[in-house]
Formats: sequence, structure tokens, C-alpha cells
Amino acid sequence: MDDGSEYSKRLSARIEEDAKKIFHCSQCEFTEPFHYKGRNPPFKRTVWLKEDSYVNKDPFVPRGEGLFVVLGSDCSVCDQQVCQNPGCSVFYERRICLPCFKANKRDFPEKLVAKVASKE
Repeated sequence: MDDGSEYSKRLSARIEEDAKKIFHCSQCEFTEPFHYKGRNPPFKRTVWLKEDSYVNKDPFVPRGEGLFVVLGSDCSVCDQQVCQNPGCSVFYERRICLPCFKANKRDFPEKLVAKVASKE
């Protein structure tokens, strides 16, 4: 027989687990809870993302429609969370934060380096 303490433990563990699901961009300080991290959101099975991403269900559509918002992903060099804002990261085969991009710009095509520089 469960006296409620087991339920309380499970509830506390779930709350603690959900509290850990926070996306925080290391560049612009954008912070948002997320529902899923990976390439195939369980609420939209027909979609495969090019990189492991932090995904949120779209809060502006009715439940069950499966629409979502990609918040960002981890930098492929430093592993810091970074949003998709062009002032924070670049996607070229994989996501890279701007500080790592600038430190490694010799590894990228000149056109991309020039494009990023023109946005600064």
C-alpha cells in the first residue's frame, strides 16, 4: 500500500527533472524551458533535424498539431548551448558559436567568413 510518500518522491523527482530542462544560450543569455533535445521530436515523428537541437512545442498553436520551435543546439566545438540567432551562432554542416567560429575561421569558406563579418 502506498501511503503517499512514494508518490511525493516521484513527483519531486519529476519536478527536479523538468527544472533541468532549461535551454540557456551562452552568447545572448536567452533562456527558455525546452520539451525535447535530439533530432526527431516525439511530437512530430515525420521530422528529422540536421543536428541535435533543443526543441519546444509551439505555444501559439492548438495542442496536438505537432508544430515546434527549435531554440538552438550545442556548439560543435565548445559544447556550450547556443541559440540560432545569427549574432550567436553559425550553421555550416554543424552549429558553431561565434567565438569558436572566429577562432577557427580559417577552417570555413571565405564567402561564409565574409558573410558573418558583414553582419557584425
